[in-house]
Amino acid sequence: MNLSNPFERFLDAPAPLSNGHSFVILSVVLIFGLTFVAPALSMLTGAPVLFFVVLIGSIYGVLAVWFREPFIGSLIALLVTAMFAADVPLASEAYTSLFRGHLGPRLWLAQLPLIASVGLVLFTKHRALFDGRTRVEELFALFVGWTVLSAVFGATVRVDAALFFSLLMFQGLIVFSLFRYTVQQRILSFRSVVWLFIGTVLAQSAFAVGQFLNQDVFGLSTLGEGDGIALSWITLGPFGQFSFGTHVAGFTGMSFHLASLIVLAVPLTIVLAVRETGRKRGVLLGLTILMIAILRGTTTDAGRGGLIVTLICVCLALVCLYHTSLFDSIVSRSSHAISGRSRLISLGWVVFTVPLSIIALFFPSSTAGNKSAVTEVSSGVGVSGGGGGGGLGGPSRFEAINSSLQSLSIPFFNIANLGIRVQQYVAGVDLFIQNPLFGIGGANFVYYTSEYGFPEPLPLHSMYFAMLAEAGFPGFVLMVVILVSILWYGWKAIPRSSDGALLVGMLCGFIGWLAFAFWSIPTIKLTTMFPFWALAGATVGVYAQDDTA
Repeated sequence: MNLSNPFERFLDAPAPLSNGHSFVILSVVLIFGLTFVAPALSMLTGAPVLFFVVLIGSIYGVLAVWFREPFIGSLIALLVTAMFAADVPLASEAYTSLFRGHLGPRLWLAQLPLIASVGLVLFTKHRALFDGRTRVEELFALFVGWTVLSAVFGATVRVDAALFFSLLMFQGLIVFSLFRYTVQQRILSFRSVVWLFIGTVLAQSAFAVGQFLNQDVFGLSTLGEGDGIALSWITLGPFGQFSFGTHVAGFTGMSFHLASLIVLAVPLTIVLAVRETGRKRGVLLGLTILMIAILRGTTTDAGRGGLIVTLICVCLALVCLYHTSLFDSIVSRSSHAISGRSRLISLGWVVFTVPLSIIALFFPSSTAGNKSAVTEVSSGVGVSGGGGGGGLGGPSRFEAINSSLQSLSIPFFNIANLGIRVQQYVAGVDLFIQNPLFGIGGANFVYYTSEYGFPEPLPLHSMYFAMLAEAGFPGFVLMVVILVSILWYGWKAIPRSSDGALLVGMLCGFIGWLAFAFWSIPTIKLTTMFPFWALAGATVGVYAQDDTA
């Protein structure tokens, strides 16, 4: 007997609302409920915020079933909750504290709708997901498999950490596949996924405004608030001094995570703004500037650099496409060609936004212009697991790096951590040279820091150097090919999609995010990786609607 039949018959019954209306209601209920209602009720009543999260989640689940949209509901919940660093430890603090980032035995809020989505795929009509798989997913599966081999055969200090990294990458593959399938099969439109992402980032940014005004977190760590550490100060005239720091993060767990999401969202809101007229355009551009200001408050110069790359890409794309029919589709929702005057007006709005964005992005703080700090590196003490030892010169090489960087400064930027990051990159290359095939295992660089004499056990702050050192050359190549393939399929989908304008914005966001990743380590953070893979899957899904990618 097929137990899924009764449930499928229930889902096939007439729905009380249209697909579009149910999508909007479910999105608003979950975003508004988790971001504002649950925190407000918790602070007003003193009850644990987890109680209200469960209450809102239950109401949301009932609505999704009543609308006959459990699969769409699970996907909405997956993308929204992926930006909440809410988790429950599944082991002792002594054990979970051994892992960096979002690794280790923890149950994350986003994993609940992920499990629900997988269950609905396996036991309902959505089993067709497997038939439409793309080459990107095949490469992704190879990468996940290679990280497992790296954990077993590499110079791994902690195999459990490496396997937890593989597990996180496997979950990223599932997220990618779910959103590829959803857009490919037109269950949700690419535009709907984009609006859902933008709405969640805007809600997180709005809560971050409250954290900025409060000058600290609100103590809602259960929902994903991190530590509130003031890193720099600004003066706002008669309003006095305010701090920038890790508290300006929404519920993403840390300010740098919110910054990475804003890098992805800004080009999308810009593209949407130039397509609108009147008040809608002004609101979208205002929200764009607000997100840029919030990114400034996160204090991440890697995020600012990524956003600068994004904005340059958007401007270049608009200029290069100015005399093409694609430009018409970007600046107008009409299928008819637009006049030269309308083109100039639309382009002018972007130009008008640039100075305000620059003011927000480069607003001076107390740490602006800081030089690279000198980081003292001692001789290594050794680790178990093999490899390491400072083959590129050890502390003497690090001293040379410090001496060459300590006089360097960049106006409006704080590069105090540049020296330690370059030292990390040198150590990463050294580990790669010693272990070129399997590397040292995913997320294992932190366990080699003592051998290289680093003062703190920090992860390698570059996605690319980390992949090279931890997954070896094959793993690094696979990841690069996956990322390039996503950009390539997105580019190929632009001219034949009705959402070509949004695809242009999405690709600009991807490029900026990948630039951000050069100076950061998003691969071990669920709140940055899940949204990225969801948007990447949706992008490939647009191309796969007509071809197998």
